[in-house]
Amino acid sequence: MKEMYRMIGKQMLGIAGAMAVLAFGTEKLHAQPADVNESCTFAATLVINNTNSTYNSNTTAYVNPPPTMVKMATKDILALIAKGEHKEGNWTSTNFPTGAKLMKYGTPGNFVDFFVAGATNNELVDCQDIISMNGQYEDLLAYTFTGTANESTPWMETDYGFAEVDIYDLGLAGGVTDLQLYGYFVNTIKTTAVSQATGMIGNSQSFGIKAIGGEGAIGNNDNPNCAVSGSLSALGSQQTF
Repeated sequence: MKEMYRMIGKQMLGIAGAMAVLAFGTEKLHAQPADVNESCTFAATLVINNTNSTYNSNTTAYVNPPPTMVKMATKDILALIAKGEHKEGNWTSTNFPTGAKLMKYGTPGNFVDFFVAGATNNELVDCQDIISMNGQYEDLLAYTFTGTANESTPWMETDYGFAEVDIYDLGLAGGVTDLQLYGYFVNTIKTTAVSQATGMIGNSQSFGIKAIGGEGAIGNNDNPNCAVSGSLSALGSQQTF
């Protein structure tokens, strides 16, 4: 079903039709160009609580060590996905080939899917069970758009809203990774006019959560033991008739 949605998006002329959204308490009708597949970049810092107290014989007191700071990047999520999907029987190996990318399709409030693509942008495996995003157009803070949503006039829309990103490996990759990240996003969708030379329409989309934070569990149990800060961005473009 998710692949069907992506295929529909690829085949559209750049116009997804009219939809109602709520912004600043006013309901307005606006058209939205088609979503495109976007390559993701993730970067975060995890501050993990240490519970292995040590006894200081000089002060006869227990000393708690400082928290451990761990960096998590896109490659770390890809490693998590490969191990998890392999154990689930959805992928043939515990790693992905060189050039593999974490991809996002869709916009919060409509439909969002994450998948892993190869170097030639071919889909390797859907990974919605390990990383997902939730958000509602009703949660939008605002949106702006310019142009007319038709084949002759360029169009640009920018949405501002709130999204939740969940990273959860189900314990499949060894230990437990269970993170809930929250942040305000900016999502920009652009459609060009039809090229008189080729008859093609250019579609592009950029998504970003510059300041994303939350909490979760890292280690051998699912008890919350860490705080997270970081960012998530995605960018993609395509040509359609």
